[in-house]
Amino acid sequence: YFFFSSRRRHTRYISVTGVQTCALPISQAVVAEFVTNVLYQHPAIRAADAQFNAAEARARGASRSLYNPTLEAEYEDAEDVTKTIGLSQTLDWAGKRRARASAGRADVEAAKATRDIIRKALLTELLTSLADFQTTLELKRLSDRRLLNGEEFYSLSDRRNRAGDLSESELLTARLSLAKARADNNAAKGALSLARQNLSGVTGETREIWPLLVGVPQGA
Repeated sequence: YFFFSSRRRHTRYISVTGVQTCALPISQAVVAEFVTNVLYQHPAIRAADAQFNAAEARARGASRSLYNPTLEAEYEDAEDVTKTIGLSQTLDWAGKRRARASAGRADVEAAKATRDIIRKALLTELLTSLADFQTTLELKRLSDRRLLNGEEFYSLSDRRNRAGDLSESELLTARLSLAKARADNNAAKGALSLARQNLSGVTGETREIWPLLVGVPQGA
């Protein structure tokens, strides 16, 4: 879902899936344009489009007449010259053309429904992957901050311990806190890497910077 903003200096007009939208904030416009491009270029969507176009072509062929008119001509050179021309047309008494046209329309509707399902499934997967990536990115930033705080706290504790102002048990507590912050940071790095891989798998793109969804704090 995309929300509108009244901040005109940060807005522009874009076209999403062929329909011009109202002015969107730049961050939202970037996401909308990114999603549109992924859907347009994705192999699964292109394959579904090809199936739909093929079904439409077959349906058009099925709706045409089964039998072409036949032109007949006859000429006789005798005392009385005789010329005859005729047009014959085989009638579709069994309704084969109607049945084929109906089957063709059904195939077109089925191909269209399949394409819509694929598009919706891909859109859901893409937005979910973007949301997961943004969540893990925020957690990684928070983890970086906690790690920095842990390193500063341990450095301060170590100096105070050397000066005799802090006990060994308190220094140990600071050391354990730093070790946990490092472990958590490594886990956050792994989660972010996995989220980035998932996005690459969904979109078929490899990049370090991905568009962020709007409405969630981006952190420092």
